[in-house]
Amino acid sequence: MEAHYKNLQESTPMGTNLSNSCHRLDLHQQTIVETVQKLDTTMKQVDDLTREVTHLRDGSEVTVSFRSSGRK
Repeated sequence: MEAHYKNLQESTPMGTNLSNSCHRLDLHQQTIVETVQKLDTTMKQVDDLTREVTHLRDGSEVTVSFRSSGRK
């Protein structure tokens, strides 16, 4: 295990510390997960709006409202 941590202290050929690279990869992974979750929410909203538009086209009355997720 000690060798593993020693390797993390080494630098890449571009001069980046490996432990820093691992941390940055974790941050990128978290950003990707959050983006996918937001995309999933957006796709559900699009599906709901598509259904509502279909009902409008068929002559039904529908109220459309948008809620902000509060996060940007």
